[in-house]
Amino acid sequence: MNIVTTDFDTPWKNILDRYFQAFMTLCHPIAAQQIEWSKGYESLDKELNTLSKNAEIGNRLLDKLMKVWRLDGIDWVLALPKPLELEYLLEIEKIEEEKHMAYITSAERIGIEKGLQQGLEQGLEQGLEQGLKQGRKQGLKQGEQAALTHLLECKFGQIPMRYRTQINQATTQELLKWIAAVLKARSIEKIFSL
Repeated sequence: MNIVTTDFDTPWKNILDRYFQAFMTLCHPIAAQQIEWSKGYESLDKELNTLSKNAEIGNRLLDKLMKVWRLDGIDWVLALPKPLELEYLLEIEKIEEEKHMAYITSAERIGIEKGLQQGLEQGLEQGLEQGLKQGRKQGLKQGEQAALTHLLECKFGQIPMRYRTQINQATTQELLKWIAAVLKARSIEKIFSL
């Protein structure tokens, strides 16, 4: 007895490849309205085969995978049934482990880019603010050093190098204390012995 097998699957897949927009409009009109058809669509049979390589032969719930762009920018239009979502995620994780590569959706990639940009902006803002604060503090200290040096030169003439070194290494509090002491001091040694 001869058994004749008929392959209806291949012609349907070819029809979907060619007339996917018409199929979606007829069978899934709400989803079809959300697709950006001007960007086209792409059959992902190789990717589907990778996901289902260990699947049993027989009735399948899903054996055609198409990539489209939605009007809102998301590039996957049809959601998997709830029972298949977990299976899909597990298969993706398995592929990531086998191929030593991470699968990142467009939404994840955009989210990562936005997060990096926001972090960079915050870091620059904080760095600038901190830099300005340190710059002001350093500028004030240099002004205090210059004022003390000027007062000492006016009152005592040339300043010995050891006192110039002390001035350059002094804290703001020490500089202010020495500036106040210049007015009453009779010698430069007296100022730096306080």
